[in-house]
Amino acid sequence: GSVTLTWQAPITGTPTGYKVYKNNTALTTVTGLTYTDTAVTDGTTYSYKVTALYGSDESDPTATVTATPNMYAPTNLVATGGDSVVMLTWTAAAGREAEEAFSLCSKDRAISSYRIYRDGAALTTVTGTSYSDTNVTNGTTYNYYVTTLYSNPAGESAASNTASATPNIVTEVIIGTGTGSNGTSTACPVNQYYRSLHGQAVYTAAELNAAGVFGPINITKIGFNITGLPAQAMPNFVVRMGHTTATNVSSWISEGLTQVWSSSSYLPTATGWNMYTLSTPFLWNGIDNIVVDTAFNQIASWNYSGTTEYTEVSNGYRYVRQDSSDQTNIFSGGYNSSYRPNLKLTLLPNQSGPMILVNPTTLAYGDVAVGSTDTKTFTIQNSGDQTLTGTITTPAGYIVAAARNSTEAPLAGKESRNSLSFSINAGATKTYNLTFAPTAVASYNGNVVITNNSNNNTSVNIAVSGTGYIPPTISIDNDSLYAYLQVGTQGADSFTITNTGSQTLTFSISMTELGSRAGNLLQAASAQEKSIAGSTLTLDASSYLPGTTVDWTFTATNASTDTEWLRDVIISFPAGVTVNSATNFVGGSGGDMTPDVTSGNGVTITWHGETSYGYGVIKGGESASATVNVTIGSSFGGNLTLPWTLNGDIYGSEPHTLSGSNVLTQDSPPIPWLSVQPLSGNIAAGQSQTITANF
Repeated sequence: GSVTLTWQAPITGTPTGYKVYKNNTALTTVTGLTYTDTAVTDGTTYSYKVTALYGSDESDPTATVTATPNMYAPTNLVATGGDSVVMLTWTAAAGREAEEAFSLCSKDRAISSYRIYRDGAALTTVTGTSYSDTNVTNGTTYNYYVTTLYSNPAGESAASNTASATPNIVTEVIIGTGTGSNGTSTACPVNQYYRSLHGQAVYTAAELNAAGVFGPINITKIGFNITGLPAQAMPNFVVRMGHTTATNVSSWISEGLTQVWSSSSYLPTATGWNMYTLSTPFLWNGIDNIVVDTAFNQIASWNYSGTTEYTEVSNGYRYVRQDSSDQTNIFSGGYNSSYRPNLKLTLLPNQSGPMILVNPTTLAYGDVAVGSTDTKTFTIQNSGDQTLTGTITTPAGYIVAAARNSTEAPLAGKESRNSLSFSINAGATKTYNLTFAPTAVASYNGNVVITNNSNNNTSVNIAVSGTGYIPPTISIDNDSLYAYLQVGTQGADSFTITNTGSQTLTFSISMTELGSRAGNLLQAASAQEKSIAGSTLTLDASSYLPGTTVDWTFTATNASTDTEWLRDVIISFPAGVTVNSATNFVGGSGGDMTPDVTSGNGVTITWHGETSYGYGVIKGGESASATVNVTIGSSFGGNLTLPWTLNGDIYGSEPHTLSGSNVLTQDSPPIPWLSVQPLSGNIAAGQSQTITANF
């Protein structure tokens, strides 16, 4: 009902006014820089130009502009009833885009929003072209129309068409409208052209919404429309489901899958919808898409059989199949098909009042060492339409805490307890950690009791079992064996091994004849506050046998008490010792140290690690390890000395370099003058074994 004109003043001069022309006819004179023409008819196009007045003089006109006043109503309003919801969609009003400036000082008349009317009364205003009305009662019919709201200037259009809908409980839907049937050699959940098949498909939240399904809601059954029966029973047939943000299966989805149905031997006996009652209802969260994953182990032989009804969807079905091996847990490779199997869902709408479902109802921890813990999880689901509240109480030896996701702060100690209150909103599920923490050697069997306000089960038990144990613990009553004998005579000495743990101790004894004692030699360094004093390089071996190939693990430990980090580890290998390979030093928080040499006879290797700021990579209190594979020449003998040097990054006081050596003694064949019996055995909890040495 109007056209608003705006313009800019001339660059020079001061006009006394402006004359507005409409369709080349003088319309009015104004003194400002804007004018609204209300003498217009919607849908008619008008042209305008403006001149500047200087007393009796008139300037040339501006460029001519045109405008068509209008307010368009939305079109194609559709109302669809669901379970306690009516879904509305419409086509945007024509003639205007979203509001945006098209010059420095003016805006086009714009659509600001849409007003929804229910049964003749304004319900709400939205900016999009869809709306879900959840404030409805199942079984009642509602009438809707929508208008367009404009800005600059404000206005409201006439009404759209009227659409009616009646919300009702939705207990069963089919996702997929196609009627095609795949061939007998084409992959589908029951196709047997290969002996083992694994496949998956995604069904979107938008598709469920379009079918009148809104979450959270429990899915109790799913099924496929089998158009051709498979010839053989499929062993270990499994169905897995999960939430996903993926809209199709262009890539495998392996995270978040839960097995919801299985059969040790599955063979459909009739075509049509074959439905699987889920072992635990799948609670769709109402937001994400759903992935359905099926698989079966190897049948006796492949054959041309097993077909299902499908709908063509780009990247709709991903599968992998093989004759030679079970494909159930293969989530790589394979192929994509556009033949996505149609899926039927049986739904359990949220029931009246709070409703509880606990899963699982049994938790077995087995053996857990005294002083350590083992944690398992359980879920509490509220399938009702009101808040579920209650208390979780654990037996002795167990504590409960609400599970946290990876983005939440760690649990404080006080949040794990023997009694924990909970509150779960309608349709929601919460996960809890139940931790077994034995304090003695004993069996800990009992029930976690969940008291609650549900309508279906006000006291739910989770049976728990576990046993506390002390690991096998060795104690030896003698740390040396001795005999003072005349040549040619024999003698004996003994020691006793005792197992003070609560589980069987397994032992074995080896003997080495040593010419002398040797260990790690470290350079002495005076203790200083800002240095690497006390840092070490240790080796996991104290002896060697000529002619062997072994892995040596070196561990560098930084003993600096403040800011100096280790930057280099240097190890020299003597001639006769051939380095075959060398890994990085791994474990420093600044990154790895990498070797400059990884092979060679009698080489010196420098491992270096440095951050972008010039710091080392192993900070004070940290250790890093590297493994070196070496071959020791058969002619090598005597002590094997491995000199080493550690370099700091000099951000501190002296010393910045430490040196030392690891010395290995030569092993010998079995000792001819000593025998020990027994050399191995098992000792029951609390029992002892005497070991006799014969000289």
